[in-house]
Amino acid sequence: MLEQFRLDGRVALVTGASRNIGAGISRMLAEAGAELILTARTAAPLAALAEELRARYGARASMPPPRALTAQAAITPSAAPP
Repeated sequence: MLEQFRLDGRVALVTGASRNIGAGISRMLAEAGAELILTARTAAPLAALAEELRARYGARASMPPPRALTAQAAITPSAAPP
């Protein structure tokens, strides 16, 4: 990741984060150091992505209880990736 594209201290909201483009964007933002708020209609894939981001980028992640139409996860980087 190029230093000029770092997003440390910034927050990004990603809708449709559990699949396809939304998941890809979430990975890129996590790599850049952004704090993420992820939303999706299905909780299981969103939880899997949150776990992946924790493992791969050292992010802290929390998942509030799923709602009827939206699942959410808050991702906060614990440290900048190497």
